[in-house]
Amino acid sequence: MHKLLLAVIFQTCLITTVQAHEFWIRSPAQILDLDETLTPEVWIGEELEGRSFSFQPRAYQIARWIGPKAEQSLQNQALTQADRPLRALSEGLHMLAVTSFDQRLTYNKQDKFLKFVRDVGAEAALEGVDPLLGDDGEIHETYRRLSKTLVHFGTQSG
Repeated sequence: MHKLLLAVIFQTCLITTVQAHEFWIRSPAQILDLDETLTPEVWIGEELEGRSFSFQPRAYQIARWIGPKAEQSLQNQALTQADRPLRALSEGLHMLAVTSFDQRLTYNKQDKFLKFVRDVGAEAALEGVDPLLGDDGEIHETYRRLSKTLVHFGTQSG
């Protein structure tokens, strides 16, 4: 139990400190038989290249497994269930959706923040607004990342 707890803490720290701009959930298949299970992988990197990690629901503020007729919260499951594969809730399209915990960045110079804003194509969001400097003279950014993957269980139609 102690080793499992350390592994979850390590992965949480890794996900929150990796200097990458993207994370995504990858399913080994998009269509599965109703009796098959899904073992999703978390990828962290840029431009859809990166490193894979096992999916640990407790590493996210929100982790939901949503089927056509039901849904369940995953982030509060027991640690012993953390790496169990996901089963279909019913036949049809399912979505695994996660939201990260708040991430915080600090820019010690306004030009670094403005370069970031330009790099991600968000200049319009700052039109006519000066970035707010904190009491320490730095710019603080707080954000969350969201990711999802879709998987169909059962027979295909249409």
